Order: sequence, then structure tokens, then C-alpha cells
Amino acid sequence: MSKFNSDRDEALYELCLDGTGEVTGDVLTWGFHFTGLGRIDRSDLGDRAGDFPDHAWVIVCEDSRGFVTTSMYSSAAGYEHAFAAHEKAYAEFEQGAA
Repeated sequence: MSKFNSDRDEALYELCLDGTGEVTGDVLTWGFHFTGLGRIDRSDLGDRAGDFPDHAWVIVCEDSRGFVTTSMYSSAAGYEHAFAAHEKAYAEFEQGAA
């Protein structure tokens, strides 16, 4: 069993590894780590693009078991709203854990 659902998801995860995305969460305490990659073009994924559209705004999530999922948004506004919701949820978790 792979930690990725597809080659596309693995390619998106690899884009997270250079540290350029915005991040929130902690897999050890909260159970989730989100990386907001912003706008990604199909060409950024090379031959592993799969069903990726011409472009999308992407959030990559790794859970405490190491599984990786991706969420794609058709607009910057949708992406920003979703990432802000993850940031808020993590901040609320941290406040409750303190």
C-alpha cells in the first residue's frame, strides 16, 4: 500500500519538500500537516500530471500515518479560504492543548 493515491499526488508532495509552501499543523500532536502550494501548472508535474487540470491551487495534507492527500481549487479565493480554515482549526487545537 502506497502513502499516495496517485503518481500525481506523489509529484505534488515532492513539491512540498523544498519548503516554499505555506504550512500549518503538526502530524505528531494534531495528526495533520498541511502545505499550501498555491497555483501549480500542469507542466510543473511533468509526466506524472495524470488528471491534473491546466492549473489549480493545491493544498497537500500528510496525516499521522504518513498518508498523503491533495485538494485542488479552481480559484485563489477558494484555496485561500480552505487554507485559512486549516490554520484556524490548528490554532484552536493548540489553544485547547495548552
